[in-house]
Amino acid sequence: MERGTASAGRPRILVVEDNDELRGLFVEALEEDGFAVLSAGDGAEALALIEREERCDALLLDDEMPRLRGVQLLSMLRARGIDLPAVICSGTLVLTPDERSKLRVTRALAKPVALPDLLSAVREAVRAQASS
Repeated sequence: MERGTASAGRPRILVVEDNDELRGLFVEALEEDGFAVLSAGDGAEALALIEREERCDALLLDDEMPRLRGVQLLSMLRARGIDLPAVICSGTLVLTPDERSKLRVTRALAKPVALPDLLSAVREAVRAQASS
């Protein structure tokens, strides 16, 4: 687990990505955009963070990861009543509108993703959490 610099009042995003370089790029971009950031290298590590009651306002996650895929993580969280909005970035995943709604995926982005699109999607997820 890596932690970004948390600051009171800043929305906190949990980045879940198994590619170290890409995870670092996402964390840096989000911090520069004003977010506090936690990160995990796979879904199992993210689940452990959330179970330890680490506060976060939204999830940014890959789907294709070892140990626990992004969609599996979301399904487990929803089954436990944890309803954080999520942005999924994937090179292969296609979700139907019904699946997106059920998993509370605010946006599904195709990799490679442009950072402005990623930041816009995360802001949208944070707004969704604030209005719920």
